[in-house]
Amino acid sequence: MTKSLNSLDIMRVAFQTYAQRAGTVLTVSLAINLSCLVVTILALNLVGVYGFVVYLALMQFATQLTTGASSLLVSSLWTKGDVPETGDLLRGVLARGGALFVLSILYGVGIGFFAIFLLIPGIYVAIKWSLAAPALLIRNVGVSDAFKTSSELTKQAMGPTFAVVFFTFVFNLLAPRLIGGGSSETAPLETTVISTFVISTLFAPVAGLAYGELYMRLATVIPPPIQHTPAPTGPWIGVPQPVHGMQGAPPTGGYSGGFAGPATATPFSAPAPYD
Repeated sequence: MTKSLNSLDIMRVAFQTYAQRAGTVLTVSLAINLSCLVVTILALNLVGVYGFVVYLALMQFATQLTTGASSLLVSSLWTKGDVPETGDLLRGVLARGGALFVLSILYGVGIGFFAIFLLIPGIYVAIKWSLAAPALLIRNVGVSDAFKTSSELTKQAMGPTFAVVFFTFVFNLLAPRLIGGGSSETAPLETTVISTFVISTLFAPVAGLAYGELYMRLATVIPPPIQHTPAPTGPWIGVPQPVHGMQGAPPTGGYSGGFAGPATATPFSAPAPYD
């Protein structure tokens, strides 16, 4: 289990998937972030200073949408060995858009509330809830159950989860500066908003792929606290999810590419098909 949850290996797979599926990943991310950017600019022009609140909310929403879409992509690689079409991924996240919006607000407010008073509790909550969006989309559960699932999974692997959250945070912080991006303190607000959404389009999918990969690895080896809710129809629906206790047989291996009865092999004994 230690090897399968190695944070460096998780990040390696995330970067590798990003590079190999860049067309799909970036198209989905662009569609999500561009839509949120248009609404944000309209809000800034129509409601003035209150538009900044809309900006903060939509930035968090775009992040969770991107994380959700990236997680669905990872889930499809695990269960089917291929990637859904861009339109299918967008329809998948938009079908749960309302739930993801509520999740993103609770996530941002919750972490912000704890971080204001004490930094450590804020970091702890960020770690506990880091897999909420993947849980909501991959397992098709409600917002409350998504937070519960994330908390239960990460509680049993706090070290690897902290490492993945830390690596993705550092990457998203440093990568824009390495390419000369980022916003200036003297730049107009709209310029800062546009710059932020461009950076999010390019780099947020890496975190989403890492969280999706971590979720799939944890969900394969740790029984979930919530029973499976049958998913609606969709391009990846009908594929049994690799979580013990859910409908359908558990996987034969971490990257087996399908389900063929009870697991008899150690998870992650074979490399990913996209290695």
